[in-house]
Amino acid sequence: MAILAIGLFASGIATMAFVRNALIAAQDEQLVARAESNLAEGLLDITVDPDDNKVTISLTDQAAAGDYFVAVYEPGGKLVGNTPPRRGPEWPDTFKLEETITKGPSPVTLMSAEGDLYHASAGVL
Repeated sequence: MAILAIGLFASGIATMAFVRNALIAAQDEQLVARAESNLAEGLLDITVDPDDNKVTISLTDQAAAGDYFVAVYEPGGKLVGNTPPRRGPEWPDTFKLEETITKGPSPVTLMSAEGDLYHASAGVL
């Protein structure tokens, strides 16, 4: 009976590790696919003022309420805006266009103030 209990415990731990890694890999694949797609579609509203050509970027309701956390940086690297303050990753203060192109959509890890890990991917609008 004890051997059966030990065997079930060990197989449970092994299954948990496998399933966890499989879920993380699946989420990373979704991040890469999203970063390679039209990022603005469904997540960002981009408008240009015809008088002064000023570009305004705002988050859609879908982005604010969805499973994604979104941050927008200008080409020089300055953080322009992100999803409304709520639990989520701490965004870098700067993220230059060159970094986005160099890293491509490969997932990177960000941390929240609470110590939670988030996977992030970058793409060009």
